[in-house]
Amino acid sequence: MSLGFVLLQCDEGNENKVLKKLGQIKGVKETHETHGLYNAVVKIETNSHKQLKQICNEKIRVLSGVRSTLTLIEDFQ
Repeated sequence: MSLGFVLLQCDEGNENKVLKKLGQIKGVKETHETHGLYNAVVKIETNSHKQLKQICNEKIRVLSGVRSTLTLIEDFQ
């Protein structure tokens, strides 16, 4: 199992729209709005590291309103 936390910088005013879209992605377990350098944090659980990276690259980073991301990954063997 892989567990990931993705910190997102969103375009100003788009945070709620982005969080709503993130909640619809398979593998996303939690979404939270934050304040400071990052506007949101997303918790992702998948069966593999490869699957987690795929969600980040193909589902999250391409969302309209997402400016940048920082992903923290932990793999459980």
